[in-house]
Amino acid sequence: MRNVTHELFLTLPPPVKPVGDDVDWSVLTEKIGTRLPADYRDFIDAYGKVVIGNTMWILHPDPIDSYASDMAFLLESVIDSVKGGRQNLNHKNYPAPSGILPVIQTDNNQLVCWITSGDPDQWPLVYWANWGLTVKRYEMTFSEFLLDLVNMTSDLFPTDMPESWFEPGSPYRVARVARA
Repeated sequence: MRNVTHELFLTLPPPVKPVGDDVDWSVLTEKIGTRLPADYRDFIDAYGKVVIGNTMWILHPDPIDSYASDMAFLLESVIDSVKGGRQNLNHKNYPAPSGILPVIQTDNNQLVCWITSGDPDQWPLVYWANWGLTVKRYEMTFSEFLLDLVNMTSDLFPTDMPESWFEPGSPYRVARVARA
C-alpha cells in the first residue's frame, strides 16, 4: 500500500530543527470540537510550523487557545470579506456541518480548506482563489494534495501556482521553519 505521507517526507524533507512540533492533539480536539486528519497531525509533528516555497503557509494550531478563533478570522477576512466570494463555494464555515476549515494559505490569499464531512481522514479539500472566481474541489487527503504540488502534477500548475516554487533544485522547494 502506498504511504503518501512517507513519500511527502522524502520529497520535501522536514526542517532539521522544527518549531511547534509538540502539539497536544487531545487538547486541540477538545478545543475545536473535531479531530484533525491523521496525515496533517503527522505532518505538524514532523515539520512543525512551516512555509513551503516561501509563500505557502501550512496553518498551524499554535497557540492552541486561539486556533479556532484564528481559523474563523481567516475565513471572515479572506472569503467572507469578498463580495460574492462564496458564490462558487457552497459550504459554510466550520463548525457548521460540512463546513470549511482552512489548512493552507498563500501570501496572495489563496486558501485550501478541508470540507469537514464524515471521517476526518477522508475529508476532501477545496481550493479558493482569485477572490472566489476559482474554486476547485479535491477528493484527496492533505498529504496527497501537498505531494501533487511538490511533484508538480497538480492541475493548479501553471495558472494558479508558480512552477518556480516546486521545480527540482529550486531554492524555494523547501519546507522552512516559519517564525510567528
